[in-house]
Amino acid sequence: MHPQLHFYRDSNGREVDLLIERGDGLALAEIKSGQTITSEAFSSLLNVRKTLGERVRKMSLVYGGLEHQQRSEIEVLGYHEASLLV
Repeated sequence: MHPQLHFYRDSNGREVDLLIERGDGLALAEIKSGQTITSEAFSSLLNVRKTLGERVRKMSLVYGGLEHQQRSEIEVLGYHEASLLV
């Protein structure tokens, strides 16, 4: 079965670019075109996770760079790795 892909925004204005519904829960992804990662890039993911709670199993940030990183709870993927989201 293919995962269901959605944009997410709640009534409080919290949003993430991609909410992925999978059998084991939800994955959140934020997509940034810049090649530099700032701490602000993570805020949407963290805020939406607070709203959705334990259903969120994974959070990812896709950015315009090439380096793959793990930042505490968030996996950082270069744009060429975006296919790893689904």
